[in-house]
Amino acid sequence: MTPTKDPMLKEELRKKREREEFWELIKFNCKLYGVMGAMLAGLCVAGGYKSAPESDSRPTTEQRIEQSATPETNLQNYSTSLRPAAPAEPVVTPPKPTLVTPASPLPSAADKTSQDPLSRAVLEYLTQPTFTGTDFTQQVTGTKAELKRRNLDEGMAYFSLPANANYSETLGKLTRYPEKVESGQVEGNRLKLGNYLYSKPGWYFFRFPAADFKVDPGTVVKTDFDGVQYDITVAELADYLEGKNTYNGCLAMHLGAAAGNVPVVQANHGAFVAKKGEPSLERLVQKLTVGLTTPEQKAQRLLDFVTTKLKYNHSDALASAEVLKRPSEVLMTQGSDCSGLAILYASLLEQVGIDYRLVYSEDHVSVMVRGNFLNYNGLAFNLGSDTYHLAETTTKGFRIGSTVLIDGNHRPYTLDRFQELQKPGEPAYDLNGNKVPFLGCE
Repeated sequence: MTPTKDPMLKEELRKKREREEFWELIKFNCKLYGVMGAMLAGLCVAGGYKSAPESDSRPTTEQRIEQSATPETNLQNYSTSLRPAAPAEPVVTPPKPTLVTPASPLPSAADKTSQDPLSRAVLEYLTQPTFTGTDFTQQVTGTKAELKRRNLDEGMAYFSLPANANYSETLGKLTRYPEKVESGQVEGNRLKLGNYLYSKPGWYFFRFPAADFKVDPGTVVKTDFDGVQYDITVAELADYLEGKNTYNGCLAMHLGAAAGNVPVVQANHGAFVAKKGEPSLERLVQKLTVGLTTPEQKAQRLLDFVTTKLKYNHSDALASAEVLKRPSEVLMTQGSDCSGLAILYASLLEQVGIDYRLVYSEDHVSVMVRGNFLNYNGLAFNLGSDTYHLAETTTKGFRIGSTVLIDGNHRPYTLDRFQELQKPGEPAYDLNGNKVPFLGCE
């Protein structure tokens, strides 16, 4: 093969290779953790995987943290939070920590295996801040450290830390074996560690084997909603990633075929809905529904929480592929688009045993809830002897049975825009009663 001499072409080829390597990694993880994309929290999506975004629309470093990098690549190219070092500011050389050899023997293989699923789940979440919120790292590690990269080829996790933090104490909280930590060495006004150069003045830069990352099983992640607190333990988060408390199942519904026999699919939102008995949601629902007695009161109160305390996330809505968040992730990030909000509301209804259906249109998903509500707005339908009313999760202050919606053409919103309905864990149907097949099941 003739070597490429044009530098611009070589750069384009390098970028293309990086994108291909990243998406191959995503595919590998989707297969490894199942069709739910367990450890990638939504990167495995309808139709298989997210199509590789182009140039500026690619995920940020925190979203692409596992992508391999070329040697001598300055990390500022991969993170908007990093910037070139100012020559006048000195680079902090990390001190060599004073370490005490553990009095107890190192953990056996069995002990390490028992810790790995929980620590691995948290580490995977650290690589995906879009699904965890701004202070997740500090809450789960108890430190000011920031995960900058997880290199799967090396099996290493790279962290940075402000110079005013206690370096030795931080290492003791992050890794089971602090003696294995490697610190960046000063090279000019940057720190060099392995194949990476780090240029943020006043920060430490270090790495250790990702398998040694540790987390306290009793750690609780807390998110406040104007006095109502959602709390979830890291063990409960790991259960979410392993699909222990969600309906799971196929990723996509097969709606037909377009030109060229290309499948037309709809993401299976029901797969991400939490089942009744999910501990963190049960605790939240108990707080939200205290003093309420009827299903209609509870359904409205839960909807009020979703529409008034969570934000509509336009980044989720405008992503290049469907972004599906679990209910815990919607709560930790305090928002989502119609997909995440509908998944959360359905999950809350599950905890109080209120029947509902997810309803899908070409570009929207919502929830129909069973109950004895007014039908002033006409947004209701019957299934047998039961009546289901629209509970629109993207409209602030929506009142079930009462709120009249106006569409983009300034006409009253009607239910005929919806094409499929689904009860999670059961087959989906179109509005003619025909079963909608699923894709992606093996």
